[in-house]
Amino acid sequence: MSAPNPWDEYFANLGAPLREEVKAFESLGQNCEFAFVQHGNEFGEGNLLSWALVEGGIPALVKLLNQNFAGLFKRDALEPLLGGALVKDRQYQIAFHSHLVVRQENGATLPTPTPEQDAIYAEEASKHAYLTGKMRRQLTEGGRIWVYRSPTAVKWSESAALHAALNRFGRNQLLVVQTHPQRNGQAEPLDQGLFHGYLAQAAPPDKAWFFDPVGWGTLLRATLRLAR
Repeated sequence: MSAPNPWDEYFANLGAPLREEVKAFESLGQNCEFAFVQHGNEFGEGNLLSWALVEGGIPALVKLLNQNFAGLFKRDALEPLLGGALVKDRQYQIAFHSHLVVRQENGATLPTPTPEQDAIYAEEASKHAYLTGKMRRQLTEGGRIWVYRSPTAVKWSESAALHAALNRFGRNQLLVVQTHPQRNGQAEPLDQGLFHGYLAQAAPPDKAWFFDPVGWGTLLRATLRLAR
């Protein structure tokens, strides 16, 4: 029997207060905080970027979208990140959880291909292809509010560039969430379908599941009011 996840008790105590609100949103990273917001509110579908680390920030996402995901997770572009906890696509500066990495005493490595490694890569590449196709369909359908949780302040021009890249596929909305202690839960419109949102604090990097349910709840509801 596997050990319980550290977030199970926290989520159980929350009681999924945002189970309806989170359904209108999809995650763009930059880390997995918003994925945990959805997961902790019983919305566990997830997408390509829900559990990814977008190390390259907004420029990486703009590149990914403008190039229509071309070559994502190509084997010769992958390298270990964070001691092997993740594998990073160098082309896009986006990292994913993977079983390809082998941890050694002198660090993590992607070993020389073997039949076993080939099978692992084939399985993971198939999963990425499925999730990429799913994200393309979601973007083309439009109507969703995509959430980018930034660890740093974001300029209007950066948010506008990401919004434009999303709208290459269909009519989409974007919420860029930043940390601002005096503006917890606030959302402001910057343009049609483009919003900046604020939380008093970010979830700890090593405990992204320990998010602020009150701040996120206030922010998501404020964004939905503006988006209607």
